[in-house]
Amino acid sequence: MDGSETQISYQNDSQTTAPIMGTVDTQHPMYTVPGILHFLQHEWTRFEIERQQWETERAELQARIAFLQGERQGQENLKTALVRRIKMLEYALKQERLKYNQLKYGSETAPTEDQKSSSNEGQTSNTAFDEG
Repeated sequence: MDGSETQISYQNDSQTTAPIMGTVDTQHPMYTVPGILHFLQHEWTRFEIERQQWETERAELQARIAFLQGERQGQENLKTALVRRIKMLEYALKQERLKYNQLKYGSETAPTEDQKSSSNEGQTSNTAFDEG
C-alpha cells in the first residue's frame, strides 16, 4: 500500500459524493467540527436564554396569580363582613320598629313587621322583575 492508492481511493470517494452534493466544492467541506461546535454552543446559549426568560415570565405570572387570589379573598371577606353588618342593621331596625309600634299602639294589635315586610317584598320583587 503506497500513498498513490490512498490518493486514488480518496479521489474516488470525492468523485462519488460530488454528484450528491451538487455544486459544493469538495476541497472545502460544508461543515467543520469547530463550526458545528460553535453552532451548537450558540444554539444552546439561545435555548438557555429563552428558558430563563420563560421561567422569569412564569414566576411573574405566578406572583400575579397569587396577588389576585389574595385580593379576591380579601374582597370575599369584605363582602361577608358587609353582609353580616347589613343583617345586624336589619335586625336592629326590626327591633326598633317593634319597640316603636309597642309604644305607639300599646298592647293593641298593630300591624306586625312580618306582614309589612311580606307586602313590601311582594312589591319589591315585582319591580325587580319589571326592571330586569
